[in-house]
Amino acid sequence: MRIIGGGGGGLIGSQTLVNQSACEFVNLPATGKLVLDFAGVRVRTTGQPIIVRFSHDNGANYIATASYGYDREGAGAGQSNSATGIQISDAMTTNVASFASGTVSIYAPDPDGQNRREIAWQMALLDASNFAAGNNGGGHSHNPGGAEINAIQIFAASGNLDGIF
Repeated sequence: MRIIGGGGGGLIGSQTLVNQSACEFVNLPATGKLVLDFAGVRVRTTGQPIIVRFSHDNGANYIATASYGYDREGAGAGQSNSATGIQISDAMTTNVASFASGTVSIYAPDPDGQNRREIAWQMALLDASNFAAGNNGGGHSHNPGGAEINAIQIFAASGNLDGIF
């Protein structure tokens, strides 16, 4: 993960997952645009999407209540402050040829002082039949009056992930 603006443009960290439950980045700066690039991400349980959640306590607890809103292009109705995470992909398969690569941009601070992070993403999904599809969307964590968000978690709805973050 790298940061752009708000104090630099350097690398915050990177991880390579092999059959792990989640990718987490903690101690995120309070300002600036964060960019999370990922490549070759696969789920280990068929039919599971990739989900993003945030934390206010550097990853000790990730917000899992209905406090997220998002909308994905071509994925039907969005979620308005009622989701338990931001679903950035459709359900994926475990086939070795099926994976997702893309970018998630995380913006902070939000302009209305609600201590939330706005995010936007774009990715390419390749399925087992070598059919490529795009997936774009936007979302936010809604936490009026809460503490500043300082950690992010990326995981599959069920099972583990492989990939480079």
